[in-house]
Parts: sequence; C-alpha cells; structure tokens
Amino acid sequence: MVMAEVARVERTSRGFRLRLAFGRLLWSVTGVLIVIREAGLWWFLHRMRVGPGPSRLLAMIYYSPGLIFQCLLIGIIVAVAADLIVRLVVRPLAARWYSPREDASSSHPAPFRLGPDEAIELEMPARRRVGRRWLPGTLLGTNRRAWFVPFAWDAEPWSCPWEEVEDVRVLSARRPSRGLLRGWPDPVTIRDGRGDEATFLVAETTSLLDWFDDDRVSIDFARQ
Repeated sequence: MVMAEVARVERTSRGFRLRLAFGRLLWSVTGVLIVIREAGLWWFLHRMRVGPGPSRLLAMIYYSPGLIFQCLLIGIIVAVAADLIVRLVVRPLAARWYSPREDASSSHPAPFRLGPDEAIELEMPARRRVGRRWLPGTLLGTNRRAWFVPFAWDAEPWSCPWEEVEDVRVLSARRPSRGLLRGWPDPVTIRDGRGDEATFLVAETTSLLDWFDDDRVSIDFARQ
C-alpha cells in the first residue's frame, strides 16, 4: 500500500469548510454603494443649482460622511445575511454533493471483484469525472490497489494498482463564485504508468492525498 508518513506540503484535514469571503463581500458592496450614492449626491447638487467650486465641494464634504456610514451599514447587513445563507444552506448542500451516498431505492453499485488476497482498508465517498459529468460513487483503498465503484450498475468501476500510480496532481479549478466562496475542494487526478488519468472530487482533498507517497503528489500552486 502506498501511504504517506510525512507530508511534503501541509495536509491538515479540517473537514469540509466552504465559507464566505466576508471581508471581500463587505468592502465590495460598500464600495459600489459609496460610488452610487456619491454620484447621486453630485447629481442632486447639480439639479439644485449648487454652483461648481467651493460651494459644491463643501456640500459634498458635509453630506459624504453620513452617506458613507449608511453604505457601510448596508454592506455589513448584506455580508452577515450572505454569511448565514452560506453556513445554513449552501455549505450543507455542497457537502452533500461532494460526499454522495448511495440511494438503495434508485440504483445499485457496479459489480467488482477483489483478488483472493485483497482486502479493503480505506473508503470515502467521491465523484469521478466522466466527460462533463461527475459520477457519484465510492473510492476504495485495498492492500493492492485503489478502486472507484460508481453508484450505477451500467458504469464501469475503475482501479489502479498502487505500484502503477505514476503521479497524483491537485489542480485548483475555476470557481463560479468569483472568489466570494472559499474552501472548495480541488479535483485530484491520478495518472498511471501508461498515461491513463482519472479525476476525482472528494469533500476532504487532504484525506485522499494521504493515501499516496509524498513524492508522487504535486500541487499546482499557480492556479490556487
């Protein structure tokens, strides 16, 4: 079995920790509101025929602190509300997707056969990329190989002996949240000596990396 004892990079498992980039959202909302309110104040003064020059500048200085405070207050309310939505709704739903469980009423796992001296030692829910789809299933680690068993009778299981694992790569995928949500698990690609690759998503990437020797794991920091 290929098992890492000392990590080359930090692999501390902290569970599924999807979280809101609170400060980024707060200052983004506040900044946009300030620009809008200041532009509106300038237009209001123009309509009221407050002449350009010192008069309009003094009016801007007089009213701006109150407007900025209002914008900051609205930004705080929006950020707190969004944080609660992420914690109570988005995170549980995402955790359920990243840790699929077999639904016995809908399908049965694909059949697979272990060797005569093969025993399951590790197991975790996972998804495997097949085309544009992420098939739900279970990643298994035996004393001889890694397995992926999909939750579908018509899907082929995947396996790779530990000694044939050539490289394990972690690539940070582009996120649809534009950086407002952090903690998304990154896909893990396992490549064997023949060049064949299989890409997986699990709730805790670090737990999967611990299945492999440290010198076989590479992380693309440039895309993180």
